[in-house]
Amino acid sequence: MVSLLEQAQEYLTLSSKGKLTASEQLKIAICRQFMESNDIRSSADIDSLHERAENLGKKISALKGKLEGCRQRYDVNSDISKTYAEISKGDYIGRLVEEERQIRENERNKRKNKL
Repeated sequence: MVSLLEQAQEYLTLSSKGKLTASEQLKIAICRQFMESNDIRSSADIDSLHERAENLGKKISALKGKLEGCRQRYDVNSDISKTYAEISKGDYIGRLVEEERQIRENERNKRKNKL
């Protein structure tokens, strides 16, 4: 849609010029063909296309926001599920305490090594 709008703008710009070079004539012919194949015949059609593109952009932004919200909820639920699986496997609290003890012991060893 963006490409179509660019082609239409290029066509309008070139068609408003008086004398066209050979390359500009080729460009306007290509743009005209592109527009006709997409049923754009007037500046009103271009305005309508521009409006639809803006509306689609807004809808896409809203959907991206919803997708990000879903992704965040998925991450939270995934963490809850993993934690539940760990808890159900055995002595979860004991493992947490042991991990914390290891961390503190490593910190103490680092401080001793620095001194």
